[in-house]
Amino acid sequence: MAEASLPPPFGLTGMRRALAIAAAGVLLTGLFVVQGFPYERITPRVEQGVRTLTGMPIHIGRVGFGLAWLAPELRAWDVDATLPNGKHVVLSRLRVHPAWSLSWLRRSPAFVVALRSPSGEIDGTVTFGREYGFAGELRGLHLGELPIDALAPGASLDGVATGKLDLAWSGAAPVGSILLDAEKGSVTFPLLPIGIPFDTLHGAVQLGGDALAKIDALELHGPLAGLSASGTIGPAPVAAAAPLALHAKVAVKDASVRSLFAGQGVPLDAKGEAEVDIGGTLGAPVPQAAGRPRPR
Repeated sequence: MAEASLPPPFGLTGMRRALAIAAAGVLLTGLFVVQGFPYERITPRVEQGVRTLTGMPIHIGRVGFGLAWLAPELRAWDVDATLPNGKHVVLSRLRVHPAWSLSWLRRSPAFVVALRSPSGEIDGTVTFGREYGFAGELRGLHLGELPIDALAPGASLDGVATGKLDLAWSGAAPVGSILLDAEKGSVTFPLLPIGIPFDTLHGAVQLGGDALAKIDALELHGPLAGLSASGTIGPAPVAAAAPLALHAKVAVKDASVRSLFAGQGVPLDAKGEAEVDIGGTLGAPVPQAAGRPRPR
């Protein structure tokens, strides 16, 4: 009489079952080794390696390793790096692991990065090789931390933004696209001595090609004024000297702010509205009524 027997666990028999048990043992052993490795001993070496490669002093509070999408992942907490200008970049958490990308076949390593800091969050893919690149998203970015005045003296930007970047550096200037949406902030232009508050700000910019930047859309809506602009920023040895070729529509609601715009040559009508062409340079823009020939 035949005896009834139970099927083996997971439907595996013989050699397949033995290999599965062996693989699980190796994986668990690897996890225990990763969790128990004395990472505090290699933290100074990591700091020294980053300092040697970048020239930036860096302090790392703690490092560790794990697995993400079947790839080894480096994790770091409480990272403090000092930039050449003396400014500190503080990251509460950093995660890096190899990306599943065909760029590796072109000798261009790609890594998935996730940065968390008090100034915002970044998630995306960084590519190295003949050219550097980054494609990813920004969340909760504090615009006041960006060095806007280094590009356009007298300009500043504040607020919290989200955005998408797709950029590559094969030379001195980046090439790619930037999408940015911000809320509850303010912007200061070189033309005006005060900041203009906004409820929403939207920008879509293309970098590279014949121009330093092509502004596809710049939309600002606020309690005092509104702005819609597009055009190009030409190439120049320094950003402040980049020539402007912009067209803008301005609607100023506040009477005191109208006088500031009018004092800078913006030809507002009785409703506080104007269409202007903006020439000059990024550091010294020159507005005039739309359609007029530009002075030499």
